[in-house]
Amino acid sequence: MKYKISKKRTKFLREKFIEYSFHNNDLDTKALDAISEPIELDYIAKNHNYDDGNEVLMHIVNNSNCDFSTVKMIFFRADLNGFLIDSKKSEDEFLIKLIIENCEENFYKQENFFYNPNEDIEVLEFDLILAKKTFPSALFGNAKGKRIEPNFAEKFHKRNIIDSKIEIKYETNNFKVKSKTFTFEYNIPKDFIKHQDSVVEDFLRKFDFPDNLNKSFNITEKQLKSAIMKPYLTLQNSEFFIVLFIFNSKSLLLENAITNVATIMRNEFIYLQAFYSNNKC
Repeated sequence: MKYKISKKRTKFLREKFIEYSFHNNDLDTKALDAISEPIELDYIAKNHNYDDGNEVLMHIVNNSNCDFSTVKMIFFRADLNGFLIDSKKSEDEFLIKLIIENCEENFYKQENFFYNPNEDIEVLEFDLILAKKTFPSALFGNAKGKRIEPNFAEKFHKRNIIDSKIEIKYETNNFKVKSKTFTFEYNIPKDFIKHQDSVVEDFLRKFDFPDNLNKSFNITEKQLKSAIMKPYLTLQNSEFFIVLFIFNSKSLLLENAITNVATIMRNEFIYLQAFYSNNKC
């Protein structure tokens, strides 16, 4: 029983089954049905883009190796409200019916991963009382098993920008970012000063994060600081700070999960309030 996926295998799963239609590829159902590791099926389901339709999910929930926690996640992310109102008009009619049928036949034999729909922000609103009267009770059982997703803030420093081969060069009055396909040149305004790396590091080391950040992540100050990505460039004049981050446009790989650039930027920009709350940087 595995709880982690190798980087090589993760790359294969991502290229084969995640957003495959975006690249005009057909779903390789033979390869999908051959997957025997529950963690791999869970990975695909967690990162499924619903613009691909439900074919991938249909195969996952009909795989005898699928962990029941994965089935519950797929179920609770489906259009339960639409199904309860009129199952024939729900886009997830056949997916939900397949899960119901398999539950009634006791198809799923294991629940080794932890999943709680109350912690899942991708669950859509539905009538819980009616749902419990309509769907198999097993789907509403208490969460069991091991948590396989790391705390996002705690593991944030492990993120990896995939194949990001860039060169960063500072000159007197400009800043260049080079890759094989482009060169980005930023001219530093005359009235701005550039902070040395040691100044930024010293600021981050001394800064106490606002209480709302600590509460949002529910971790210690030390852990929160360890998750920070240091900006590539910080500039300042008498009125403004300019803080530059560089992100690859591809998906970012975390442990057993991927996330998009917008998510990373959202989290990084949360920290920027630090620069505006202390003028010693």
